[in-house]
Amino acid sequence: MKIVNLESPTGTPADSHAWLHAVIERTCRDLGGRVTQERVLAVAREVAAHYHDARVTSYRPLLVNRFTRERLLQEIARDDSK
Repeated sequence: MKIVNLESPTGTPADSHAWLHAVIERTCRDLGGRVTQERVLAVAREVAAHYHDARVTSYRPLLVNRFTRERLLQEIARDDSK
């Protein structure tokens, strides 16, 4: 799945945040159409913004990936239980 017009949470071009692009693509692929690309993008940006000022940035991709997936899976479970 190719994501177009991706910007980082701070509004800089995605090239400087290739890890965020990878997280979004992987999440879209893993969730297999159960969530829209726009929703994955919105949640990933929101989670990434939370870690924007982190002193240690090497774990940022891992944390953003984990918490984005967890939040989206909770949304899916909530929707499925209705």
